Amino acid sequence: MGVIKFIITLPFRLLALAIILPVKAVLGLIGFTFKAGFVTARTALRSSLISFAGGIGLGWFLTSTPTGRQLVDQVRDMVQGGTGAPLDDDGIAAQVRTELASSTRTWHLPQPEVTVVTGVVTLSGTVPHDTGRTDLEEAARTVRGVASVLNNVTVDAPEAAVGTQTDLAPSGADDDADDKVTA
Repeated sequence: MGVIKFIITLPFRLLALAIILPVKAVLGLIGFTFKAGFVTARTALRSSLISFAGGIGLGWFLTSTPTGRQLVDQVRDMVQGGTGAPLDDDGIAAQVRTELASSTRTWHLPQPEVTVVTGVVTLSGTVPHDTGRTDLEEAARTVRGVASVLNNVTVDAPEAAVGTQTDLAPSGADDDADDKVTA
């Protein structure tokens, strides 16, 4: 009876194997494809984000730092073969004014008067603190074509606040305090 049952069910078993094995293989390939696609997409996304962040950082460096702008100028000169005409004094003065107005260290300061004679930049004006005076000079030095900087900027410290503690005290209170000290 077992042999007859085996013989009768054999075609059905073979048919089931013929259907099940390819379906399992296809499902396995589909699963592998999804996994591989996910890994590839994840890797592509990571590298895109890294490239994007690197581009942002490089762009910031090249446009926002004096060193970056000098590097851009040097590359431009190399590409153009150094054939660019040297800047005249008016062009240098305009670039110095632009640099002082756009530099992250000097844009907020009162802008000085800028004059240029044969590449020597003279800065004149007032600033509220000595650090600002130094920052203006350093920013002017970064401009291409500047031979030297004569910094005539003066420090104009804000006046002391009116109404100090002694000004607010009643006149009799000061006299009592003086008496105690002299006694």
